[in-house]
Amino acid sequence: MRSAWSHPMKMRIAGIAATAALAMSAIVVPGVAAALSPDEIVTLVKLEIPDEQIMRKIDKDSTTYKLTPSQILSLKKKGVSTVLIRYMLSRGSVTDAPKAAELAAPKVERELTPAEQAAQEAQMREEARRLAEEERRREEGQRKAFAGKVLKKGKSLADGGQFVAAIQVFTKFVNDGIGGVPFAPDSQEAYVARYGIANALARAGLFQAAASNLLDVVRVGPDKMYFMDAFNQLRELRRKINYRPPELEDLTRFSVATLPDAFKNSFHYFVGEFLHDFGLSGEAVPYLENVKSGADDYARAQYLLGLVALPRAPPEGLQESSEQRTARMRADMENVAK
Repeated sequence: MRSAWSHPMKMRIAGIAATAALAMSAIVVPGVAAALSPDEIVTLVKLEIPDEQIMRKIDKDSTTYKLTPSQILSLKKKGVSTVLIRYMLSRGSVTDAPKAAELAAPKVERELTPAEQAAQEAQMREEARRLAEEERRREEGQRKAFAGKVLKKGKSLADGGQFVAAIQVFTKFVNDGIGGVPFAPDSQEAYVARYGIANALARAGLFQAAASNLLDVVRVGPDKMYFMDAFNQLRELRRKINYRPPELEDLTRFSVATLPDAFKNSFHYFVGEFLHDFGLSGEAVPYLENVKSGADDYARAQYLLGLVALPRAPPEGLQESSEQRTARMRADMENVAK
């Protein structure tokens, strides 16, 4: 009986098998360390090389991939499975990469209608965006973890009295971040580094430089972790140097109602004293009145309140002369007589 397979069909199948075998040999031949590019992965997928074998090749070469949303979408359109794409993205962190044997590639057999194809493409775009966002978050998490180690090193140097080295570590972190990419100025990492600089400067005795850096930390707001530490250091420095910049008025924007009573008393006196010294006595009164009896600054607050209550002499040039006083008294008497 004649075989159901025609000679041309046999030749075609043999050609595909040979091509697949050649591709497979590139994966398994010892000593071959060339990393698979995304285009090569597409080629292997089209040759129907199983995902598990492609993943093992990626594992062997320790290949990492940085895929943009457009690249992810392109791979999906070319037939690369979501499982394999997710595995490629996970190779950015080898310790987090799933084992190739744990993953299985689903296959789509039926040809889609135009409506189904459009819906699938929309889903693929959303999936690509989501995968890219997952990758961004993973990389940001790695950056933050490494940043924590750098900041911890700076703090350790300061605690050990190596203030110059600590300042250098924190300053480099603020300027360069991790991998040459600085953290945003309003990020927690940048905030911690700025306090690290201020703290090291203060402990090194560089009071003037420390004061301006401490004020920058305080002005971020009372909801931050180093607000009270920076404020207490700033107040202590003002006892050693003349530091009264107008930016201290920014402290009037903050409420410290939820902070400890001892700190609230210190904060209210500090702000009240600053406002009084700048001639803003009316604005100073509410702060000075909020310094409670028994607080360390209570006596000083009462003294300033007493000064505010004293009647002030008329400004020079507007004081009444003796002739003017006599004329005014005579006019007053005449008014009474009438």
